[in-house]
Order: sequence, then structure tokens, then C-alpha cells
Amino acid sequence: MRDHQYSSQAIEDAFRDVTGNSSGLFNPLNSDTKVAVTSVTAREVQPCLFTNYNGGPRREDLGYNLIRAAKSADDVTIGEAASCTSAAPWYFKAKSLKHLGTFQDGGLQYNNPLSVALWELKHVWPNRASPDLALSIGTGVRNDSWMIGSQSPVKDRFFARIFRTFMKSMDGEKMWRDFFNSVPERARHRYHRLNITFEDPEPAIDDVAAMETLKKMTEAQICRHPQKTPIINSMLASMFYFEFERLPTWNGTHYLCAGNIFTRTQLPADGRRILLDELTSTSSFFLLRGVPVGCVPRRNKHTPPFKRAVQFQLESLEDTVAITLRGITSEPCTISGLPKCATDIIAAQGLYAPFGRSDHVEQVEHASQRFLKRTRAVLDQ
Repeated sequence: MRDHQYSSQAIEDAFRDVTGNSSGLFNPLNSDTKVAVTSVTAREVQPCLFTNYNGGPRREDLGYNLIRAAKSADDVTIGEAASCTSAAPWYFKAKSLKHLGTFQDGGLQYNNPLSVALWELKHVWPNRASPDLALSIGTGVRNDSWMIGSQSPVKDRFFARIFRTFMKSMDGEKMWRDFFNSVPERARHRYHRLNITFEDPEPAIDDVAAMETLKKMTEAQICRHPQKTPIINSMLASMFYFEFERLPTWNGTHYLCAGNIFTRTQLPADGRRILLDELTSTSSFFLLRGVPVGCVPRRNKHTPPFKRAVQFQLESLEDTVAITLRGITSEPCTISGLPKCATDIIAAQGLYAPFGRSDHVEQVEHASQRFLKRTRAVLDQ
């Protein structure tokens, strides 16, 4: 007796056509994007992740496992990972992977994997307290208004209640609400959710005839979604990040700080030109400790990668550095990685590294560095 209706071979074939026959998931991308795919073991019902990264060590009681083959030749391909996470019971057969086990739909345990993504964030980037932007995307929620009463006694029977409870446990929208309610008010602007609402009964998961209707419905609802503008603002602001040019220097009353604002996106020349045009046409500027700094002070004939030099003063290296973007965004938005105290930024850049930096930039011992060395010497005594 078959426990599935469809073969997942078409899924693997589709990925193979795009990525090639032997495209393993565990391959770093040029953009350094970290990818994790959720799944669940078929026998133990243990949540797990297929990833294209390792990250730091994890506790044994974390609640999920990272699946990694002992030999690179046995690693999971992109198509196999897609088949595993898509193996919804009844629709697709659980996917067996040689040397690794048998896996099924990740939504059985993590239908909204945002919490897992944030847990992984701490292992991949342990110095990051929170993301610049977390976007949770749903697959649709029904505007449910059914009533349970004497006219529908079946809905109150044991098996019906068990089934409803099971389905509710996989409700991604409820998982989002539970998660968002646990986020401190001061950090909620970083977390967003996009989902569509079904006014009519939700189409079956294998109703391919409904795809065009779903596509149009999604485009229409997203265009008027109240979170659209805040999400765009956050995405634009998180493109930019700040780095110190060198260690701040002490002039007797303040620390003199010099640095640059860059963009993390690897845009081609046309993309850089469009970005500069948008920043110029909207008179965009960075606000740094109350001082506005134009994003594009002057236009060059060529379009090199974005770089904006900035200077400011701090009374202490424990002072917070906060830079907001205005103009291209509809409201002030903090750029990536900030606010953060200057000491933490310096440490993250490795400017205190005693054996130099990986980019071989020569370090000059400034007055502030000598002061910090004296402080460390006193503390070590």
C-alpha cells in the first residue's frame, strides 16, 4: 500500500536543470549567504537542518540536529534537500538519503522556522545580538469563522478534536504571534511578517490549477499590505554598514573618529548607478550624532562601489555609535549593525589584533591605543 500520491523526482529534476547534476548544498555562495533547510527525520521525528555552513559548536540539547555527511562525496545536493523539506505526508514519500537517513516535511515541526533562524544566527555570528531585519513569509491563512454547536456535533468528537489540535500545532501564523509577543518592544521594528488571507476555503496543497489565482491574490494583497513600507525601509537601511578607518585618537578632550559607510550588496555598475540616482533624487543623508551627512556629496563619471567617509567625536569609546538613513526611506532607519558602542565595533573589526589583520592593513599605534594598553596592563597586575 502506497503512503504517498506523487513522486518527488520532478522536484530534484527541476533543481538539477538549474544547478547541475552534482551541485551540493554545502557550498559557500559568492554572496556569503547562509542557507538552512528544515526537515524532520521519519523514524525519530527529530527536527534537523541541512545547511551550506558549519557555524560554531552547538549544545547537544539544542532540540534539532545539523545534518552533515562524513564524506563530502555523500553530502546532500540542493535537489535532495528540497525533496526532504517538501516530503509532506500523504503527498510525497519520505526521502531516503544514503549514509544520512530518511527525512520528511520540515513543517511538521517548524512550519514557521523563524525561531530556528535566530538560534542559528547566534552560532554563525555570535557577536550579533539581533538581526537587522527578520522577515517571516507565510503560505496563506484562512479567515476562519466556523462555529461549533449543536448543528455540527461531529466537530466536537474525539478524533475531530485531535485532528484540529494537530493542525493547529503547525499553524505558522500562531507561531508568529507567539514569537512576536515575546520580542521586546524596543526591538519589534526589526521583525516583520508577510502573509495572505483566504476569504474562501484554502486550496488543496496539490491543486496546481489554483496557482495562477494564488499568484494574483498574493501580488494584490502584498501591494497593499501595511507592512510593505516598513519592510522596504528596513531593507534599504540594512544595505549600509559602518567601519572605522582606523582606531580613534584621543585629543585630550574627545576621541576623534574616522570611518566609512559601505553597502553590503555586490551591485553591478548599472545597479550602483540606480542606487546613486535614488539617493540623489531623494536628497538622502545619514544622521550621525545629530549631524546630517549627505549620502552622495558629488557624482563621479564612474560608479565605484558605494563609500561615504564620515568623521565624528566621542567622549568615550563606550559611547554608542548610531547612524540613521533618511530620504530614500519614508522614516528614519538605523543602518546595519547599529546602534553599538565603539569598543564593540573596533573589536568586531579586529583593530586590536596584535598580529595584524587579514586584509594586511598596517596599524598605527595611536594615543588611544597606548591608553588602552596601559589600562590592560593595570588590570592584568
